[in-house]
Amino acid sequence: MLIVSPQLLQRTLIAFAVFALVGIAWSVSAAKRDVRRGAYLVLLSLSLSLIFALTFPVELDLLTGSYPSIQSGIRSVEMGFSLNALMRALSSFADTPEKVANIALYVPFGFFAQVVMRRGWLVVGSGAALSLLVELWQCFAVIRHGSVADLLHNTTGVVLGVLAFWVFGFVSRLFRPRRAHQTSSDRG
Repeated sequence: MLIVSPQLLQRTLIAFAVFALVGIAWSVSAAKRDVRRGAYLVLLSLSLSLIFALTFPVELDLLTGSYPSIQSGIRSVEMGFSLNALMRALSSFADTPEKVANIALYVPFGFFAQVVMRRGWLVVGSGAALSLLVELWQCFAVIRHGSVADLLHNTTGVVLGVLAFWVFGFVSRLFRPRRAHQTSSDRG
């Protein structure tokens, strides 16, 4: 069971608030006239804010300057992104609550990014790149470790988000009221 200290929770909430405010400000300025697109951009930026806040290496103490060493980060990259790590990740896919949470964390990003970008391959590629950046970022944190397993789980979450968007669109078209086609004899 994960025990969260009040300081960790406070730093995480502050990180979420900062990322959310920046994301919302960007979203509002990016969609000046299109309100619907602006709303989706806000939701996308909130999902990104959640990802960044939960993966932010909050143990970095900016006031005292306690940072992990570059050597330990490189060692962490070598261990977390090896072929052996990939094989372990594939053999035990989504078998713990943490792995399922990694998948679930990226589903909203995949869904709202698909709404905004409209290209599934671009959304999956962007999600995989975002996940890679986050995992590499975590390799250089003191108490976090990036891994290829997390990269696979996060990208799977993006794919599930894109699929959820497509299913939602298909189902909404099924239940959309159909317009009756008027013929010339019906008009008059």
